[in-house]
Formats: sequence, C-alpha cells, structure tokens
Amino acid sequence: MNLSLKPVICPKVLFVTGLGRAGKSMLAPLVSNLDRVEYYQVIPAVDHIPCLWMLGLLDGHTATALLRMTVDVAIYDRLIGRNVNARLSDSTSIHNALDPAETLVRSFNPDGMAAVEKFNGKGRIPCISTHFAMCAAPLFFRAFPEARILHHIRHPLDVAESSRQRGWGERFGVDPTAFSFSVTTESGADVPWFAANNAQEYKEMDPTNRVVWMILRLLDKNESGAKELDERHQAQVLTTTFERLASTPVDELARVAEWLETEIPSTMPIAMTKERVPRVIPMGDRTNKAETLRQLTTPELFEQLMAASKRYEDAWIK
Repeated sequence: MNLSLKPVICPKVLFVTGLGRAGKSMLAPLVSNLDRVEYYQVIPAVDHIPCLWMLGLLDGHTATALLRMTVDVAIYDRLIGRNVNARLSDSTSIHNALDPAETLVRSFNPDGMAAVEKFNGKGRIPCISTHFAMCAAPLFFRAFPEARILHHIRHPLDVAESSRQRGWGERFGVDPTAFSFSVTTESGADVPWFAANNAQEYKEMDPTNRVVWMILRLLDKNESGAKELDERHQAQVLTTTFERLASTPVDELARVAEWLETEIPSTMPIAMTKERVPRVIPMGDRTNKAETLRQLTTPELFEQLMAASKRYEDAWIK
C-alpha cells in the first residue's frame, strides 16, 4: 500500500536550507522580506522527515506524501492567519516581517479554497527554513516539483568552531532541547542520525572531534544530494554564502530576487539593520579558530577540515 499525493496548496515553495550555524537565521529574515515572499516559518517535521527517509525508516512514497502534507498544512495555516508566531524575541516572529499586517489581517477573512485562490492569485511564495533540504533534495523535489531550494553555506572553519562553542559535540541524545533524532545501533550505542553507520567511531571521539566529523559528514551529504538532481531541478537550487550576504547584502539579495522573479522592497534597509548587515568579517578571527581546532582535533580530521576549507575558499571567496 502506498500513500497518494494530495494536490499542493501552492506549487512554488521556497526552502531556505543549510547546516546549523551557517547563518540561516540571518538569511531567512532577509529573503522572506522580499516582495511577495511569506515571512519564514520553521516546521520541525520538515527536518525530521528527511532524516527518517535517509535512514531508511520511511520509504520514498511515505516520506514524499508526509512531507507534502506537513508543509501544506503549515502553508494553509499561514494563509488563513492561524498559528502565527508573535513571540517578539524569536527570529520567526511575524513582527519581524516588513508588512506583518499582510498576514495578521487574514484571520478576519474567509478560509477554505477562497483563501487559497486569493493567496495564489497574488503570487505569494511560502518560505520554510530547514537544515536538510540539500542532502535530501530528491525527496523535496518529489514532494514539490516546482519548489526552490536556497542553499546557504559558510566557511567550514566558522561553522565548526561555532558548533563547538554551542556544545554540539555532546548535546545529541542528552540535551532535551536538542531536537534532532538519535538512533540506537546494533552495538547499543545511541548516536545522532547522521552517525548511524559510524556509531562506534563516533562514540569514541571527544566532543570537538565529533563536531568536526559531523561538519565533514553533512557537507558530503549535501554534495551527494546535489549530484542526484537532474538539470531541471539543479536550476531550481541557488547557493548563497554567509560571507557575501554579510558584506554585500544588497548584491546577494538581488541575485535571490532575480532567481525568484520578485523584487527587493524599498523598506529592506529596515530588515538589514536588524540583521546587522552589511558588516565586516575579521579575517584574523578565522586564523584563531583554525589554531583552536588544530589543538583540539586529531591531525587526520583537522587536515580534512582544512582541505574542505580550501575548497570552499577557492569556490566562494575571491
């Protein structure tokens, strides 16, 4: 028995994706304030479903149907003004939208297909922030063939050191606020989902080595996901970088706006000020991070991290 796919609420969904600590919380508030783009949402199951699929715990039909249903419910709730986040300290708060009234007024309007048709008639673009839309890109495009994936990347040294400082080498499976699946392996070891096939190796690492290994592993998964896409869907993926967005935000947002066939509103400087861009990225900080990680990781893992950093610099930092 296979689940069938329901018709989509809105075909052109924007998924903002990238590793944790890569800067999505800076990118998403800016991109989702472009003309006609909905202020972004975070839907936990949109992270969890791809992980279950990549682990083989959900088959392709089930994962595709569940992902579409989950995202569509969130889109529908937003387009009728239901479950809108008003917590002022959250990045996802509707009060960070340049035009919150566009969303808030919907709670007074009709629901059902009348609301859907009005939403789509305006050419609105739902925006969802997630972590794994790139490594599970084939799944996302099965669920939403017309989707756009905005893949945000950052220098691996910066991601690794920020992740280390946030304690991600020891929080999985221990911290109740670490909302990511762990798995129990045949050896009895509980490890994060991405380490399921390397459980013993992962368990024997200290926290810093785990962080570096995690970054390298997820970078590989992102690359593998991209390689599985056909030419059509490759064109529906755009890569942005933390460094360019931080230093030249207008140029980077202009690229995104052109790709989405929309515009940068005249009020965007308000959102840019909140996100503290443009800003200068001190290059000396990265040297210090490299030295810290060199002292705390094995020579083999540090060499792999530096090789990934060199590839990143050659490709993205001119």
